[in-house]
Amino acid sequence: MYDELKRAEQFVHGTSVVSSGLTIKGEISGTEDLLVEGRIEGPINLSGHMLTVGAGGKIKANVTAREVVVHGEVNGNLAASDRVEIKKEGAMTGDLKTGRIVIEEGAKFKGSIEILQREKAASA
Repeated sequence: MYDELKRAEQFVHGTSVVSSGLTIKGEISGTEDLLVEGRIEGPINLSGHMLTVGAGGKIKANVTAREVVVHGEVNGNLAASDRVEIKKEGAMTGDLKTGRIVIEEGAKFKGSIEILQREKAASA
C-alpha cells in the first residue's frame, strides 16, 4: 500500500518515465525524479532527485541520485545521498555508497556497501 501511495505522489510532483518499450543508451542527467520500466545503458545523474527502477526496469550504469528504489535490476555502482532501497523482487550488482540502506528479504545483492555520514552522503 505504501509503495502505491508513494508512486502516486511522485507523479503529482513531476516524474519522467522510461516505459517498458524503450531502451536508452547514453548519459542521462536531470532535475526531476525518474521512473524506469524499460532499459538504460549509460551513466545516470539525478543529484537531489529520486530514481525508481520498476519491476520490468533494467539499468546497466553508474547512478548518482538522492534516493534509489530498486524493484527491477541494476548492474553498476550507486551513490545515493539519502537512501537506497532494494525491494524483495529487486536485484543489484555493484557497490553502494549511501546514508541509509534497506534490503528486503528475498532481494538479490552482490557488491559492497559503504554507509556515509550525513555530511559525506550529501557531497557524494
